[in-house]
Amino acid sequence: MKQSTSNTQRVPEIPYDSISTDVIFEAADEAQRKDWQVLELRRNAGEELSRIPRHSHQSLELIIPVQGIAEVKVKNNQYFVHPGNMLIIPPLSIHESRRSDFHSGYSGFVVQYSYQYMHEMIDHASRLVFDSSPVAFEGKWLDHIRSAVSIMESDDPLKRLRTSLLMNEVLLEITQRYGHWDQNGPEDSQIILVQNALSAIQENAFRDQGVQEVAADLHVSYAYLSRCFKKETGITMTRFRDEVRMARSLKLVTGSRIPLEDIALEVGYGEYAPFCRKFRSYFGCTPSSLRKSGHKQSI
Repeated sequence: MKQSTSNTQRVPEIPYDSISTDVIFEAADEAQRKDWQVLELRRNAGEELSRIPRHSHQSLELIIPVQGIAEVKVKNNQYFVHPGNMLIIPPLSIHESRRSDFHSGYSGFVVQYSYQYMHEMIDHASRLVFDSSPVAFEGKWLDHIRSAVSIMESDDPLKRLRTSLLMNEVLLEITQRYGHWDQNGPEDSQIILVQNALSAIQENAFRDQGVQEVAADLHVSYAYLSRCFKKETGITMTRFRDEVRMARSLKLVTGSRIPLEDIALEVGYGEYAPFCRKFRSYFGCTPSSLRKSGHKQSI
């Protein structure tokens, strides 16, 4: 977010990862989580709007609204996804999402197929490219997803096999209809490098160190890693680290009584002043003014 030029302080949206969410089902146990998972989200009209902050993961993700409109930003491109459509988000893409209309209810599904599973099922999966704008979502695919959710909740001894058949059919038909192969796409080694960089940044974001050390740990030059990271995610490594830090900072500032100077140290800033400047550039107000406003989050 750009720094606010107004004297009016604005309260930031609540990050999805710091509130009690209405995820009612996750169709994967520990054994199946490595292949695919389904999340069903529901928010009633007028409920406080939640936002999934900018993040990245190694899964192919499908955003599927059933009621209401999902507002999704992928690599700084904004999309509004209506019921009957879906948005396909490639692995590693930096993205964020929220419900578009606060006054309307929202329900929908998020489906994720892991990077490893894609490579097991599809040859040259790293070169597979999908349409970048919302596309039509068939009703039968939604039926398959709902059936998979229902089966996974059952005691059916064949539930893993049955759900895999359903979810594989969804992946197959989506790939056939909307996917194509880019012969100039990234090599698998570049994808793995960026994956490792994302993991390393997330794991070490709260240490007082620069992202240059990530390149050293991965035994590549910082310039090369920076180019690969920006190409695949759409943002710089420094920006991604800052956003990880700010999501954690917002949670601590609004949901705890930890002294602000201690929060600065906890999220990776050696002193309070640079932490305060960065916080204000993201949220338009200082940590102290936000805490004094009484804005709270349920953690």
